[in-house]
Amino acid sequence: MLILEYKITEQEFLDYNYYVTWQSPDRKQQRLRYYIVNLAVYIIFTVACLYLIDNNAMSTSSWIIGGCGMIGLLLVIKFRTRSIFDRRARRLLNGPNAGNILSQTTLTINEQGLFGKTLISEVKYNWSAFQKRIVVNNCCYLFISPIQAVVIPLRAIRTSEKQDFDKLLSQYLPLRADLEGIN
Repeated sequence: MLILEYKITEQEFLDYNYYVTWQSPDRKQQRLRYYIVNLAVYIIFTVACLYLIDNNAMSTSSWIIGGCGMIGLLLVIKFRTRSIFDRRARRLLNGPNAGNILSQTTLTINEQGLFGKTLISEVKYNWSAFQKRIVVNNCCYLFISPIQAVVIPLRAIRTSEKQDFDKLLSQYLPLRADLEGIN
């Protein structure tokens, strides 16, 4: 039996939110669709504008301008996406139930499952409740659904407990839970 005491930091919550809503392998189709739609809209708009500006023709300089703009768009999308998701998550953290998200947690892990306790709630999960386990962002995510997980920061596990933690998870979570996180 392990007893972990921790408090999720704001950064750990932001990382978790970004992972489940954008970065996870399950979201690959969503990301691909997002990039394709943005590129298609850009190409249609840019070609139409440059075509009209060049008197119903497309000069070499128009193609260069359009190409540079496309590279700029891809860079903006790539580096701005994280800030969009972080802004949404911060709204949750600044909302009326923010204390629920970042509260002090006592998590007991044993042969029956996980028992979590905060100042305002208690929850018990049998091992069968977990769909998969992923270790990312210096946390272990034990997924209950595609977007809901028990987040266990690895910093909460003492070095002497690490082997027991890994043994319990390997023993009670199916093998498929480990393989899905490998990419």
